[in-house]
Amino acid sequence: MTFKEESYQLINALVAIVETYFKIAKLSDVPENLFWLLAGLSDKGFHTQKEIHETWGLPKTTVNSLVKKLEGQGYLELIAISGRKRELQISLTEAGQTYTDEVLSLMSEVEREVLKRVKAELPAHFIRDMMTYSRIVQETVASHKERRGVAHEDSH
Repeated sequence: MTFKEESYQLINALVAIVETYFKIAKLSDVPENLFWLLAGLSDKGFHTQKEIHETWGLPKTTVNSLVKKLEGQGYLELIAISGRKRELQISLTEAGQTYTDEVLSLMSEVEREVLKRVKAELPAHFIRDMMTYSRIVQETVASHKERRGVAHEDSH
């Protein structure tokens, strides 16, 4: 198989995966941007509006609006970050975690089934390899942007 054929197959596989996630988001009965924000927060990690914008490709204004709405509903709390005047940590409340689990239930169910099959059918290092591939793609694109003098960070 040629480089171009391999590249085409890989891109087609990745696009199919992304499109499947968009289908799941549409079935969630919430606006897609809200779905992606909750997906971003669901790992219970450290998150800020800037990090969500950069990682998930959501517009800054959309993230801000959704965060304010969810905070008003009691699903989020915003916590001051030492040394960062303009950034706040976004944290799900207990009610917010319950809501997030409900919204993301189909995605979680699908992912559980997929990972069970992946672990049975593919080498144990498959996920690590995908993470490595992702890192290499990001580094290569960043290198090309730097060489071309692109200074701003694009959202997806």
